Amino acid sequence: MQPEQKRISATLRPGTFWDWRAKDAPIKFHYSVVGPGAVDVLAGHYQGIHLTTAGTVQAPFGKVDIRQETWFVPGVGIAKQEADTSVQRHKLSGVLLTLEKLEK
Repeated sequence: MQPEQKRISATLRPGTFWDWRAKDAPIKFHYSVVGPGAVDVLAGHYQGIHLTTAGTVQAPFGKVDIRQETWFVPGVGIAKQEADTSVQRHKLSGVLLTLEKLEK
């Protein structure tokens, strides 16, 4: 995507936030670091960083809202991510991604 979309960083601190807007499309996202967050997944128990993302995409049929909760673990990656997509308050999809196995 243009410009490059920053989603995560090894230097995340609670209270940090940033916005991203597509250069040539009606897409925007707001990222916010909630703080430290423990997460339990099949791959184990991790102490990570909890982030939230709120985004909108203006489509011909209306505004698409995207919400994500992400748990990022330095040295591991994304351990868990929950995403919901809706149009005019009608839920279109809900996706849950979890880390099942970590191979070093």
